[in-house]
Amino acid sequence: MPESPLTSQPTIQELRTFYDQEFKRAHIKDEDRAYQWMARRRFKTYIEGKTVLDIGCGGGFFLKELRGITSSAIGMDLSGEALQIASQDTPKSSLVQGNAEQLPFLSKSFDVVFCLGSLEHFSDITGALREMGQLVQPGGWIFLMVPNLFWYKDIISVLRTGDIGP
Repeated sequence: MPESPLTSQPTIQELRTFYDQEFKRAHIKDEDRAYQWMARRRFKTYIEGKTVLDIGCGGGFFLKELRGITSSAIGMDLSGEALQIASQDTPKSSLVQGNAEQLPFLSKSFDVVFCLGSLEHFSDITGALREMGQLVQPGGWIFLMVPNLFWYKDIISVLRTGDIGP
């Protein structure tokens, strides 16, 4: 990433460029069983038959698991490269490129909003949370997961090397 998040927040364009490069290099992905467990066991009762938005959907791996549980799921990501991967893996899914700080949807459009392992990467976390709150219908749910605990490879790397990056 261009700058350390401790010194200044990167711009949306810098984040888009960074994640496009990352997705070209290698898919950013958790274990399939993590996505399966979340969709089929942990969140199933909340999403059955509901309108769902997956913010920061990456390559669409969680979105793929939502098929058969809900017929109305949309994935959104900042990275066009990530969405290309998602379109190959989940060709029937609706995908939108955009940033979480300015969500391109009408207020109260979704029953359930997910943001799994992405919130800490946004340039304006407070703004993103505000936007998510506008999207969910009364009585709906917003599910956040931070940090991305399933990305064990990063955790092991930091524990072994002590290097937390720039």
